[in-house]
Amino acid sequence: MKEFPIWKTINIGTYSNVEDLKQALLGAGFKIGDWASDVLKSPKFTLVEKEKKVNLVRITPKELGFRDGAHRVDIYKRVLEFGLELCPLEVGPQLRLQYIDQPRLESLQIGMEPQVDSEGYESEFRVVHGGGDFIWLVGDHKHLDDFWEEDEYFIFVKK
Repeated sequence: MKEFPIWKTINIGTYSNVEDLKQALLGAGFKIGDWASDVLKSPKFTLVEKEKKVNLVRITPKELGFRDGAHRVDIYKRVLEFGLELCPLEVGPQLRLQYIDQPRLESLQIGMEPQVDSEGYESEFRVVHGGGDFIWLVGDHKHLDDFWEEDEYFIFVKK
């Protein structure tokens, strides 16, 4: 089985409610996109009840064997075959809070169970440093049949 190194370890379960987590993001100077805000408001969005550490891997479709990119469903299937896991929903906002030294122009797609946003699309979190003060938690609402380029970064959990 292919081995993926731990890229970063973060804490989750450090907030008792979503509003406190959202206020922590805003208080730290991060922006929250409209679709990410929708995900945070989703009835299915839950926080972990007990604080714990999660080990994250950062990988691309190419590293998963998709030389020309792939659809989300294929990426997720391959990740699970390699023994990795989808991220708990809380990982996106927590990574944004804890990854304060994110390089400029880096964008990380959170591999998670998509949540329906206000437009009816399935959205996932994306942690972005677009340069300047464009340091955001955004929602990305590609359709299941949309294509991901081979060099886009995804974040998953290593057991």
